[in-house]
Amino acid sequence: MAIPRKIRPGWLVYVVLFAALAGIGVTFVALKLPTRVPPGAVSGGQPPEPVVLPRLNVGALPTTVPYPARPASCKPKSLAGANGTWFPDWLDNPQLPSTVPAVADSLNLVNFDWLGVGRSPTDILYQPSDPGGPTLADQLQTADSANPCAWRMVTVSDVGTPMSVMAKILVDPKSRWAHVMALAQVMAAEPQGEGLTLDYEFSLPNSVSDLATYAAVAGWHNISPRDEIGYLTTDYTELVRELAVAMHHEHRLLSVAVEVRETNELTYWDISYASPFLYDYGAIASYADQIVFMATDFHYSTSDPGPIVPTDDLKRVFQVMGSYNIPRDKLAIEVPNYGYDWPVTRTGALVPGAQATPVTATTLANSHWLRTGTQGAGTSYEYSSSGQRHIVWFADLGAEVRELGTLCPGCTLAAWSDANSDPVGSQLITRILGG
Repeated sequence: MAIPRKIRPGWLVYVVLFAALAGIGVTFVALKLPTRVPPGAVSGGQPPEPVVLPRLNVGALPTTVPYPARPASCKPKSLAGANGTWFPDWLDNPQLPSTVPAVADSLNLVNFDWLGVGRSPTDILYQPSDPGGPTLADQLQTADSANPCAWRMVTVSDVGTPMSVMAKILVDPKSRWAHVMALAQVMAAEPQGEGLTLDYEFSLPNSVSDLATYAAVAGWHNISPRDEIGYLTTDYTELVRELAVAMHHEHRLLSVAVEVRETNELTYWDISYASPFLYDYGAIASYADQIVFMATDFHYSTSDPGPIVPTDDLKRVFQVMGSYNIPRDKLAIEVPNYGYDWPVTRTGALVPGAQATPVTATTLANSHWLRTGTQGAGTSYEYSSSGQRHIVWFADLGAEVRELGTLCPGCTLAAWSDANSDPVGSQLITRILGG
């Protein structure tokens, strides 16, 4: 299956979003994963000692509620139907006028990707990719001043987080609760933030080697990959549960962005992309206020060229999502507003060792590339520079929204991404998702 990725300077990044059930006509059985402590020996070894989850010290959680209070006249009353966009810190240019006021005025949700996880479970970083940009408090204030009815969310990501740190957060109950407390304290210090979006994907295990790192932190021995993934799935769900407790204690919301999969069958004999299988979609949705399916980047910076979201891939994602019977009012899906520029060989494959560069709507509007075709919600272009052939695919936001209107009518949408460095793209988002 495709490997979703987004782009951050220096990091391959992926985000968004969702899926739903209507109109596909195929039912899949949800993936059955082992419980936290399976009975009997596993793969010839002994199971780990049963883990007793700590009683959550809810009384120690901060209680600072969002302020000012949300006007009673605001609609929508929940995240359901609150179409919005992400503002990544690293795409913000403090030398340019902010697009936040216009976007907040037009959309129902603005989400600032402004937090990261550092080198310990309690190390929460502000603006890890753009330390010189506007502060989170400034952005939230700007959004609130423009439109107090636009939901103001804050995203925490694990881009650049050491895998051993994420392993400790998941497998060690004390470290996990300390991490939850740290995030709760950050949100309490940002009273204009109405909720937290959890986007942990980059430091999750994908390979056998990655699983070995997690096993070393957990102290597991002679445990099969199947059971390791089962344990970690349960651990991730527990992280979501504890964060939901913490956010709701502050009268804030919790949304969880998850990677997507086109099947519920992981090939344990050839593990090369395991992280999407660590999300128990149904369990996550039972605790979080929203689950955002990051259904983007089916072709990405290190793949061969192709549409960002092929229709057939999207349909398979919806088939899997539909098997979990997630309430429609908790579903959201990410829609891409970007493209990639691949240097290619004579056969149209990515040049060995090269990497595609991201393309914004502003870049596309200022280019004179030859349009070569469309596929699903994507448009392809071609050009040559210094003798090197290039193929560009760009996600047509309007076409993507129309397609989703058929596949998942009424689904909440979140665009990746908005920034003052891409004014054309920002205008597209407000025009297509606004209202």
